[in-house]
Amino acid sequence: MSDLYPSSVAGHDLDDARSIADDLEQDENRYAVFMPAVASLVAALGGYEDVQTADGMETVYRPGDSVLAVLKDLKKLWRKDDADDERTVARCMARAGLMKELIALVGECTPRGDWGRKIALMACDLMAALTWPIDVAQELREMQDEGDVVTDYASLLYAQVEYKASFVLLCGMSSSCQAMIIHSDTLRSILSLILPYLAKPRREQREERIVSLGLHIVRNLLAIKDVVSDGSAVGEKEELSTLQSSLVLQLDKLTYFQLILTMASAADKTAFNPFNVLALDILHLTFRGVSVHDLGQDQARAPIENLTKLLDAEMRRKATASRNGMSRHSRFGTTITVKAGDQKVILHKQNAISANAAKVLDEVKRKRAGKHKRHDELTVPTNLSPDAIVVLQRLAKLFIQSCFNTFIASILKDIRMERAKVRPKDSVRALFVARFCIEYLLVLRAKAAKAGKDANEDLALGLVAEMAEVDSVRWVVLRMKLTMDDKPPAWTELQASIDCFTQILLLIDAMSVSKDEEEVEVAEILQNQLYYNGDILDSCLSVVTQYKDQSIGWVLEVFVC
Repeated sequence: MSDLYPSSVAGHDLDDARSIADDLEQDENRYAVFMPAVASLVAALGGYEDVQTADGMETVYRPGDSVLAVLKDLKKLWRKDDADDERTVARCMARAGLMKELIALVGECTPRGDWGRKIALMACDLMAALTWPIDVAQELREMQDEGDVVTDYASLLYAQVEYKASFVLLCGMSSSCQAMIIHSDTLRSILSLILPYLAKPRREQREERIVSLGLHIVRNLLAIKDVVSDGSAVGEKEELSTLQSSLVLQLDKLTYFQLILTMASAADKTAFNPFNVLALDILHLTFRGVSVHDLGQDQARAPIENLTKLLDAEMRRKATASRNGMSRHSRFGTTITVKAGDQKVILHKQNAISANAAKVLDEVKRKRAGKHKRHDELTVPTNLSPDAIVVLQRLAKLFIQSCFNTFIASILKDIRMERAKVRPKDSVRALFVARFCIEYLLVLRAKAAKAGKDANEDLALGLVAEMAEVDSVRWVVLRMKLTMDDKPPAWTELQASIDCFTQILLLIDAMSVSKDEEEVEVAEILQNQLYYNGDILDSCLSVVTQYKDQSIGWVLEVFVC
C-alpha cells in the first residue's frame, strides 16, 4: 500500500486541502473548491488490493500511510458546513464515496489493537456525522429570515438512504457503493468497540462518549426513513424501501436489542443512567410508525389477511367506478347544459343524463376541495416484513415484562429535573413509548382472554403500573395543557399526550374490573380524581374546539379520547 499511497503524495494532498480550506471563504463556488480536496483526502484513506491466499486471490482493504491525519482533516472540512446552508462538504463527501471507505476502515482496523481502535473510532465519528438525521422542517424555518436560499435537501436525504443501505444490504446497490464487502460486519465491529467499556462498573467521561458514539450510529440509521415505493417497485428502489426491516433483523441478530433492554432495565443505576435518554430515542425510532394492531397479529396469517383487505379495497374501487364512472365516448358524446336562474353550467359527464344535476355539481366541488393530510409525524406508517414484525413483537413483550416501569420512572425523573441530557423532543418520545407499551399490553391481554388463557400469568397490568401513578398521570395532563398554551400549539406533542392519556384511561378501566383488589382500589381512586378534576375536562373540551388543519389521525385520537 505504500506504493499506492506514498506518504509524500498524501502529505501534499493534506497541505493542499489545508490551504484550500483556509481560503475558501473568499471563493464563490464552494463546491468547485471543496470537491477536489475531499476527493484527494478520500483517496488517501486507503484502497482495495488483491492478495494471494491459500484459497486463491482475495480482495482486502489496506489503510493508507497517513490515515489518521486524513481523518482529522476530513473532520475539519466537515465543520465548514456549520455555517453553510447548502451543506457543500456533505454533498462532496457523498459524491466522493467517503462512507464506503469509512465502513472498510472500521471492519479492517478494529481488530488491530489500540492503533486500529483509534482509527475505527475516528471513522465512527465521521459516520455519525454523515448519518445524523436532517430535520428538513426545522432547517427551512431557520432559512426563512435569510432571504432567497434554495437548498436541495432531497439529494442529501437520498445520500443518507444509501449510507443506510451500505450498512444493511448484502451487496452494493449503485456505483457509489459497489465495493462494499464488509456489510453487516460494520455493526458487529461497532459493537465490539463499545462492549469493553460497557462491561466496566465505572467509566471515565471519554469512555462514556465512545459508548454514546456507537449507540448514536444505531440511532441515526433507525432515524433514516426508507424510500417510499408502491407494490410494483423492483430492483434498487425495492431494496431501498425495505432497509428498515433489514436493519431491525440485523440489530436483533447482533444482540443490539438485548443490549438496549439491559440498559433500560438498569436505567436507575449510576452506570447506565447516562444512556437512558439515548435508549429512549432508539426504542421510539424502532417502534415508530408500527401499528399496535398489526403487531398483535399472528404473522403466519398476516400476509393472507393483508391480501384479503387489498382485494376487498380493489373490488370497492371497481364497483364505485362502474357506478359513477363514464364510458370512453362520454367526453365527446355527452355535453349537458344546466340552467339555474341566470347562470348556466356545462357538464361533460355521462351520469348527468340520469342523475340529479345538483348532486353532480356537489361531487365536482368535493374533488376540487383541498384534502386534509391523513398522516403526521406520529401516524406515518412504516412497512415492515413479517420477520421484522416478529422481532418487534418479541422486543416489545420483553421490554414490557422486564424493564418498562424502571425505565419510564428514570425518564420521567430526568425530564422533571430538567437534566442537561434531556432534549425538548424527549417528552414526545416518552409519551409515545409509554402509549405504545400500554396499548400493546392491552392487546396481548385481549388476545390471551380470547384464547381462554389467564392473562395475569405473564401479562399482568402491574407491568405498566408506573403510568398509573398519580404523578405520571399529572405529568401527562400537564404536558397536554402546556402544549395547548403554546403559540402556536405544539400539535405533535399534544397528539402524543392525548394518545398516552387515552391509553391510561383504558388501563384504569381494565384495572377497575381486575380480580386483584389492590388494582381495583387504585383504579377507583384515579377515576375519582380524574372525574372531579375540572382542568382535565376543560382541556379535553379545548382540544376538540382547536381542530383546524391537523391530520385525520389527530382527529381520530381526539374523539377516541
